[in-house]
Parts: sequence; structure tokens; C-alpha cells
Amino acid sequence: MQVRRWTIKPVRVCERITIFDQITASMRKFISSISICLQALIAALVALIILSGCTDQSERKPPKPRYADLGLREVPANFRGTVMERCNLENTEPFAVSGYGLVVNLRDTGDNSNLPVPVREYMVKELSRHGFGTHRVPGFERRYPDDVLNDRRVAVVRVDGQVPAGARLDDTFDMLVSVPPESYTSSLAGGRLFQTDLRYMGADPLRPSGSVNSYGRAAGPVFVNPSYGLETPSATQTSARSSLRSGMVMDGGLSNFDNPLVLRVRQPQYSTARMVEMRINERFQNVADKQKKNGATGNAAAQDEGSVYVFLPKVYQGDWRHFSAVVMHLYLNGEPGFSAFQAKKLADEAVKPNAPLEDISYAWEGIGGNALPALLPLLSNPSRDVAYAAARAAAFIGDSSGSAVQALMDIAASQGNAYQINAVRDLGALPPSPMVAQMLRRLLENDSTLVRVEAYRILARQRDPMIYSKVINEKFVLDIVPGAGRPLIYATRQGIPRIALMGGKIALRAPVFFTAMDNRLSISSTETGNAVMLFYRGTTAKPIKQLSMPDMGEVIARLGGEGAPGEDRFDFTYADIVGLVQQLTDDKRITSGTDASRVTQFVLQEAPSAGDAISSAPRVEERSRPQEGPGDNQPLNVAPQIKVQ
Repeated sequence: MQVRRWTIKPVRVCERITIFDQITASMRKFISSISICLQALIAALVALIILSGCTDQSERKPPKPRYADLGLREVPANFRGTVMERCNLENTEPFAVSGYGLVVNLRDTGDNSNLPVPVREYMVKELSRHGFGTHRVPGFERRYPDDVLNDRRVAVVRVDGQVPAGARLDDTFDMLVSVPPESYTSSLAGGRLFQTDLRYMGADPLRPSGSVNSYGRAAGPVFVNPSYGLETPSATQTSARSSLRSGMVMDGGLSNFDNPLVLRVRQPQYSTARMVEMRINERFQNVADKQKKNGATGNAAAQDEGSVYVFLPKVYQGDWRHFSAVVMHLYLNGEPGFSAFQAKKLADEAVKPNAPLEDISYAWEGIGGNALPALLPLLSNPSRDVAYAAARAAAFIGDSSGSAVQALMDIAASQGNAYQINAVRDLGALPPSPMVAQMLRRLLENDSTLVRVEAYRILARQRDPMIYSKVINEKFVLDIVPGAGRPLIYATRQGIPRIALMGGKIALRAPVFFTAMDNRLSISSTETGNAVMLFYRGTTAKPIKQLSMPDMGEVIARLGGEGAPGEDRFDFTYADIVGLVQQLTDDKRITSGTDASRVTQFVLQEAPSAGDAISSAPRVEERSRPQEGPGDNQPLNVAPQIKVQ
């Protein structure tokens, strides 16, 4: 059988080249077709993107502006071109802050057994954070938070305050403390608030910690109603027992931030905001604070196209209403020629019937020195309204001739003048000078009690050398104000605690026998009648006894804690002493040392409106529980001492 062999037929070179060319040509055609497809696809995608972009662009809504365009404010013709025409003034309400704190050194009137659970847990954490139960608080290494809260000399309180509009860093303000409605604490008399952090919504019983940021802190002695703080109220005195469950910490709040006023631009535009900023900084460059505020070193800083932050200069002493009124009446054109022309126009307008004199006066003040030539002739205008408006504006501008200050002084000394008190306050708001001080000293002998008190407050704030001041045991300031006026004792209940003895030597009338504080305190004359005996039997075993001259300055100082070295000393609070002085004057036991027939008048400063305006403070409800045995009678001094300045 013949086997068939398989053989490979050789391919010639020319044939191999032909096949390679065919394959290459096929690949080129394939790549070319793919390229055409890709180009068509890319073109389609580009067209789609362009079309979709055009569609989105046509359907897209313009971004919503951050500020509404309110248009220019309608103002009288004389006030066109002012800041008030272009801006609204905002952020003029105080900023509410609050928190839960601890009041110590009570007279066994505290009871924290019925606190809400979140509040008690929060206070335990706060006490632990402050070092109770550790060596960080000497004397309380083994007094743990629960032990402190169970002490009858301690009460958990709600602390409410309002950072004033325009307040600056480290400005102080009054605080309101009140017993939570659930608590059985009966009285805060004699207590001192331990340092408390203040937050936004910090006194929420369900979330006591409040916001993360702390906007301030508070501490100091609690000032309760002096009419009720001396005696233990009976079961029928509901108003007295309710009043003792709340009080004020005078000047006890401290702000840790700047709270600026805000100018809202009515027609939002950054160029307008910058123009307002530069005009304000130009006008108040002489009173600008040196520290930097929000990136600006002046008194105003434009934040964006719709808002300008305005910072209250320190020289205005917290009077944001005065400063903001000048800002709002400020003309944006500050050229000297325009200012002088506008001041003359305002002077012509001021003498017309029903002229807006308050607005005109602030506009003059905003113009500055260029307004004085138009102002000074009006100081002698027969109209009291016109004369006062011109005098106050010229005085704040800085009339070097002294005519405006003298005109204000004449108004302040004029009985029956409707602007008398306003003129006194204007004198106090001016930069201190020997001329102004001399005028205010004369007002200390004025027939009007309000005028005398206002003049004293200004001189005390300016630390006038005529007033002898002494800080009593870091609790309050005792001021001796000499003069020939009627004897008067004045006590503050806002700001720094102060007691002023005005009008010559004021002393206890002999013979005297006076008791207070449920007969635990007595003041009696000695056998010779040249001195008085101060005697107090408190909760401690050893009574305290001191011999004093009848002079009320010495008596008040001794009750506050002054005394000879090695002598047992009293430790009454400012509220206790104010209550004692008030009761002594009501009983007509204090008189002038030179004339025993001249009975001394007592004036207590009006209740602060700040406390009344705190709407978030709870209504104090009357709650009670059976009294338990007395607590530890040793003093619980855990609150920091605040030095009165």
C-alpha cells in the first residue's frame, strides 16, 4: 500500500507581501471606520453638552440675594445723605445668657433635695471640675460634690443676665439669681454666688449645659430685698418669702466677647458698606480703641455688602444709645465746606416751631467742630428747648470757650427746668475736667435730691478727690461726701455696691436701743452716751461685741468687717447693712451730728430694669417642706472674693 505524504507548499516572497498588504489594508479600513464612529460620538456628546448647558442656563434661577433691597429711607430734607437714610440700626437688644450656679454661705436656708435630675447631675460634674473632693480646693479634700449639695448652707440657683447692646470685652453687668421652682430653698439672704459660666440657653432644666461657647461668667454676693432680708418671714408673709428666693449680683457678670451694634445697609452694596465704615472711622478716629476688632482697628468694620459692625468706644461709658444716635445722624459727606453749610441750615431749622431738636442736636454733634459757629449763638436763645439742644451738642463737640458747659451748668442748677436732670447727666458724660468737677460739686448741695444723687454718682465714678472712699472688706464702697446740704444716705442696687453719707456728719441719735435679725443683733448706747455697743449672737457659740463711736461711717464699716487687730469682727453682707440703715432711718434714729433735729433721709436706688426685662427667668413659685435639723454651722467659704473697684 502506498502511503501519501503531506507536504507544505512553499510560498514565494511576492505572495507573502501580497497577503501582508491585504491584512494591513483591512486593518486600516477597520481603524478608519472606528475613528469615524468615535468622531461622530464625540461630536454628538459635545453637541449634547452644549445643548444641555444652554437649556440649564436658560432654566437656572439667579441666586437669591442675602439681603433684601429696602431702598433709601424717607427722611426730612435736612437729613438726606446721613447714615440713617442708608442703614437700619440692629442688634440693639441685649444678649441673654444664663446658667446654673451655686450660692454658698446661706443661713441654713438651702435645700437641693428636689432638683431636676439633669440639673443635679450637671452641678455634680461642675463641682468635680472645680476640684471639690481633691487637694485643689484646700479644706474640701473630702467634701465631695454630693456632700456639698446636701449642705443646708448651699443652694443651686438659676443665673440670668443680659449682655448689654454694644458691650465690650470685660464689661460688667448685673445678674439675676433665682431659686428654681422645684427647689425647696427658702432664702438667698447672706449668700454668695460661686463662679458660674454663662451660655446661651444655659439654664434649660432639660439641657443644663446650654451651648458649647461660654459668653461670660458671674460671681459675687447676692443682694436680696433689704426690706425682707433682716428678719425670718412668718408663714403669712407670702410676698416676703417669695422675694427672698431671688436677688441680684450687682456688677457680677463679666462679658468675654464684643457685642457690636449692626448697621444693615438698606440697598446692599459693598461700596456703600465701605463708605459707611470709612465715614464712621473718620468721625470717631480720636476715640477709637487700639485693640483690633474683627480685622479692623477703627470703630466700624464692613462685613459684607449688607452689614457694618459698629463697636462702642470706651469713652462713651456703655451709653450705646448716645453713640448710635450720633452715628445714625452722621452725614456721609464730611467735607468742611459742606459741614459748615449744613450746620447753618440746621440752626435755621432749629428756631422754627415744632422743629425736631433732638435729631438736629445729634446731627450737629456728628458734624463736629465745623458746627460750632452756627451753634454758639443759640446758647442764649429764649427757648429752653433750643438752648438745651445747642448746649449739649456744643459741649460734646468740645467747645473750648466753655460757654456750652456753663450753659449746661445753668440748666442743671435751674429748679423747674425740664432738662435739669438731662443736663446733669450730660455733664457727667463729658471728659473729666476741673471745670466740670467744680460745677458738679456745687450740685451736691442742690435742693433736689435727684440732682444731688446724680452729681454724686458722677463724681464717685470719676473718683473725685472731694469724696473720701474706702472699700469695706472687699464687699462695698463707703463714700463720705462733705457738704452743707441736708443729711442724706444713698445706697446703690446697680453696678458697684456703694453707700454714700452726704451732707456733713451723720450719726446715731442718742440714746439708742435698736434690735434686728430676730433680736440677734442689737445697737445700744453706752452709759456715757458717747459710744454705742454693737452686739450680735449668730449661729456660732461665741457672740461678737464691739464698741463704736455713734458716727454712721464707723458703724457701717464695723458691721461690714472692719475692726482693730485681734478684735472679733462682724461679717454682714452689703444687703444686710443696707437693710439695717434703711430700718434705722425709718425709725428716725439717724440724724445730723451738728443738728439733732435734722432727720437723715435714706434713698435706695431704683430697682434695675435689667432684671425685670429678663423674660426667660422663671416665675418664682412658693414651695416649702418640713424643716430638718440645722446644718453644719461652720462658714462655707468657697466662693472667690471679688475686689470692688
